Amino acid sequence: MNENINLKFGSLTQAIKSIILLLLLIYGLMFILSYPAQLLNASGYVMPVSHTLALFIFILILKPGTGKIAGLFSRKIPFMIYVLSTVISVVILSIEFPLLVKLPVINDGMKTLNGFNIVSIIIYGIVLIPVLEETIFRGLILGDFLLAYSPAKAILLSSALFACIHPNPSQIINAFIIGLFLGWIFYKTGSILPGILVHAILNSSSGILFKYLSSNAVYFKGNGITYIIMYAICLCILFIALIAINKRVLRLN
Repeated sequence: MNENINLKFGSLTQAIKSIILLLLLIYGLMFILSYPAQLLNASGYVMPVSHTLALFIFILILKPGTGKIAGLFSRKIPFMIYVLSTVISVVILSIEFPLLVKLPVINDGMKTLNGFNIVSIIIYGIVLIPVLEETIFRGLILGDFLLAYSPAKAILLSSALFACIHPNPSQIINAFIIGLFLGWIFYKTGSILPGILVHAILNSSSGILFKYLSSNAVYFKGNGITYIIMYAICLCILFIALIAINKRVLRLN
């Protein structure tokens, strides 16, 4: 019991306090950067820059130690797990994007992306956010939760906290569901690298799709039966990929 009390995120109360600190950092930086961004005609970059800086500062405040951070990246993962993780990314994107793009709240996110070019979306979506968020939410928070709670409860709690830092209503639901998959992958593999890959593919692909496609795109004009068939196929592929990862991990261990 004493071991659990001493964990950085050994209790839900500690984790909630840390997330509140992270949110204060994000919105505080947004407030500070908003005026300079207006002068530079770069208002669209305030949110991603603030988000990235806040995550980086948050890690510095936590001081997890280079050994703990290195351990999150150092475990050898079979190449097939990365392949299966990529499959999971594509399937999740195929399921969520036709649904999310129809939500009215998604228009705000699409307007924000209009100020980005492809290079910005890729750098932000592939390099910065996946690495920082997976380090914090899977590597540090979920890593400590797994020592204090059952795997199911730890993954649920970390996913809920992960959803809390996404302000858009559609992002909250999306982040929670994706957080469950990312949490499960981390729990099974002990590494944040597969999660970073999934996160990077989802972020960059979603960013590009939201920027260049709209709800009027031909792809989204299928009838109900088309969607049912597509989702059934996607769910089958997702189920098979998860089973395959589980089997690969069992062999690895």
